[in-house]
Amino acid sequence: PLLGMSRLENDLLAWDSMTLRLTDPASDFADRWSLELQGLQPVGRVLARGAEVWIACRAGEILILDRKTGQELGRRAVPQSLAWGLIAVGDEIWAVASDSTLY
Repeated sequence: PLLGMSRLENDLLAWDSMTLRLTDPASDFADRWSLELQGLQPVGRVLARGAEVWIACRAGEILILDRKTGQELGRRAVPQSLAWGLIAVGDEIWAVASDSTLY
């Protein structure tokens, strides 16, 4: 079953327990790209920053993906689980932990 989704301009980013997909609603939700999650669980708000998509994952990892290809560009980690996703304040990106701590 679908576990989450987020709109990225004209596209829709959606995920289940196995796969993250960027789809095109104008083309009957055809996949632009997909990425196997390999045990990661996206949570909360997804953040699009220019050519990058930042995705918080429950175990405290943050995926940074190329918006056009879905290729992983990098990862960040925080010392506890995340629940509320990511927010941008000015040029800074903040992750919101399960206990509301900001990283």
